[in-house]
Order: sequence, then structure tokens, then C-alpha cells
Amino acid sequence: MVTDSDNSKNNNFKNENVMEAPFLKRLKWTLIAAWLLYVLSLNKANAADYYWVGGTGNWSDVSHWATTSGGTTFHTLPPGVGDDVYFDINASLTNGDSVYFNLAINSCLNFTCSAGLDSVIFFGDLNIYGDLSLYSQVFWGGSNLKGTNNKLRTANSVFSFVSLEIGSNYSLIGDLNTTLTGGVGSGGKFVSNSYSINTSFVNFLTVYAILVNQQLILKQLPITHMRCLATVAIWIVR
Repeated sequence: MVTDSDNSKNNNFKNENVMEAPFLKRLKWTLIAAWLLYVLSLNKANAADYYWVGGTGNWSDVSHWATTSGGTTFHTLPPGVGDDVYFDINASLTNGDSVYFNLAINSCLNFTCSAGLDSVIFFGDLNIYGDLSLYSQVFWGGSNLKGTNNKLRTANSVFSFVSLEIGSNYSLIGDLNTTLTGGVGSGGKFVSNSYSINTSFVNFLTVYAILVNQQLILKQLPITHMRCLATVAIWIVR
């Protein structure tokens, strides 16, 4: 026979479970956040500077990645998400030389290409978690920009495609030019800072807006090349 006392105990047990559920959820997310902070701290602690040497080559080839500019001591692994990458005058790259982003996933934190490397060609896709700073006019294959408060410096280079990943935030320094069939995909915030965006199409990937302070020039007509893949998107021209 079930007594009132038994029912009271069962109700108390249920109430305790209901009260524990939010606490366990908070505890779970607290532990996840702590783990992510730990992983990020490890990446920062292990971050390194990578300098390209030896002319044309593959991103995966560690014989191109010196620890200093023009150096002869090399890294044992290609750059990762926490590493800064430098292409400078000691990279031994001349007009028409190529660098191939040949891994399944190619990544770095900040990417800097110094002056004096005009017409170098970067093939493939690169995930960039910080600034992309080009001081030479190069041809760039594809960029997946993942930083949250960073800059895109173009030096009038030509891009095949530029993708601002969801949650990213970039400010443009210099006109952004894509190839005749190239475009811009926006999943984040993009501030043009009064520079022009010369492209064939724009895809809105999320509810975030591309914020343009001057002008967008579509290389192809009609205007249907501006496509919205999100439920809500905002286009602002100032």
C-alpha cells in the first residue's frame, strides 16, 4: 500500500532532481569553458614564428619553415592555428613563384607578406585566425577569416575568394579585389573603412551584415549575384 508518506518522499525526490538539473547544466558548461581556456592557453604558450625560405614550395614542407628570417634552423611541423607566419625578402620568392596551401586544413594565426614580393601566387585555402597583412600585390587563392577583431590588409592584391566565418569581425585596409568569378562570403561583420569591394558576387551566410562605408562594385550583372543564404540579413551602404 502506498502511503501519503511514500508519496511525499517521491515528490521530494522529483523536486530534488528538478533542482539539480540546472546546476548540472551550469557545471557542465563551466567545465567545458575551463577546458577550452586551457587548450587556448596551451596554443598560446606553444605559439611560434614561422618564416618562409627557399622559394616555391608546399605549405606542408617543413624545409621551407625557418625559425628566423632567412635562417637555417627549421620547424618540425607546419604552422598551426596559434602560429604567426611571415613571408619577407628572405623568402627567395620572385615574380610568378608559387606557394601551395596543400594540406587538407592549412591554418595560422597572423599572416604577413612583406613588401618586395609582388606577383607571388598563393594557391589553395588558408584558415586565418588573426590578421591577414599583405604589403605586396599578390594573387591569393582563398581565405577563411576566423578572427574576432582583426584586419584585412590587401595592398591591391587579387583574391579568388574571401570568406568571413560565422562570428568573425574584420576591418578592411585597402581595396578588396576578387577575380572575375570570385566573391565574398560573409558570416561575420566586415567594415570596409571607405575602401571599395570589387567583386562578382556576395553571399550572406548569417544574420550578420557586411558594413560598407563607400561602395560595392559587382563585376557581373544582374544584381542577382548578391545572394542571401540567411533568413535575415542587412545591407548598409554609407
